[in-house]
Amino acid sequence: MSSSIHSATQKEHGHSNGREVEWQLACTDLGSVRRWLADHVTIDGLVLEPRSTLQIFDTYLDTDDWRIHRAGFALRIRSESGKSEATLKSLRSASAEVADRRELSETLENSESESIRQSIGPVGTRVHAVSGAHALLPLFEVRTSRQRFAIRREDEAQQLGEIALDETVISHPHGEPQTSLQLVEVEALTEAHEPLQSLVKTLRSDCALEAASDTKYSQGLKSIGLAPGPAPEFASTAVDASMSIAEVALANLRRHLSDWHLHEPGARLGDDPDELHDLRVAARILVNPTEGHGDLELVALSEYALIHELVGDSGRPLGVDRRRENGFAFGKGFFREKRTRHVEFAHRPTAFFAQGPQVSDHLIHLL
Repeated sequence: MSSSIHSATQKEHGHSNGREVEWQLACTDLGSVRRWLADHVTIDGLVLEPRSTLQIFDTYLDTDDWRIHRAGFALRIRSESGKSEATLKSLRSASAEVADRRELSETLENSESESIRQSIGPVGTRVHAVSGAHALLPLFEVRTSRQRFAIRREDEAQQLGEIALDETVISHPHGEPQTSLQLVEVEALTEAHEPLQSLVKTLRSDCALEAASDTKYSQGLKSIGLAPGPAPEFASTAVDASMSIAEVALANLRRHLSDWHLHEPGARLGDDPDELHDLRVAARILVNPTEGHGDLELVALSEYALIHELVGDSGRPLGVDRRRENGFAFGKGFFREKRTRHVEFAHRPTAFFAQGPQVSDHLIHLL
């Protein structure tokens, strides 16, 4: 919700990396909520203090092939009070009861998308790693008037959370408004969630509020008529006894290429070693499809040669090669990056994807 300090988040040098925990409530009449707040300056030991109203302008972005979305995040640039900030926010919540999502932010020099690509902060490095050479394109714009109320205990100065009354308009990039919505958001700014849970329960009951079914990001996509592109459709991966060795080989290649496409964005993001592992497993087979399958050595398919070259070129920046560490050769000398621990990978995502085309771009028509 807010671009300030978040729960369990460390903010330093204009960067933050942590989790955002908030309750999002759909509302049809913010006036009734304002009246309720005016009548409840204190409630159950909590003080609700008005803060200044903010005017916020957000632009959500992604590549033409939805690489940010496929990595499980939404990307936005926010302009507020003369400052610009880029944020990556996970699409999935860790909890069904409250929106508990990973959030990374960093201050930008300006609100242009190119400033993200030039950044070396937690957002810029990840966006560059995921998007590669693909340009960032605006999806939609969101203008929000946010009336805020600080939440604290009566006997303490520390702010526990914030209530935001949002009046939002969603538009095409540089275009006409498409839809508007009203939201009440209650964000936790500390680990003390219980007082806020009780406040949210009372607020929902007294003001007839319901849990919001959509985030602003998902609502924006719907209102503009956008949807992430479907996964590439390969031919069948099914295998049966009637198939020739060549048909079995190609079916297996399609399966591993589908795995590559599934795990590539997450591996590029650089936060989950398991994604890199799963991508590497697929790459091993695609680079050397006969390895571990002696019978396939009898198959002479021109497709294998092409796959070997394309995937080898695309896989070169992947970095960690466990089989090289164990003394095994790896087809044509690919994956020559130095040995790197997973903990280093988690903090240096671009080290593994500095360049190289996305393999599925080249192979989608082949398989």
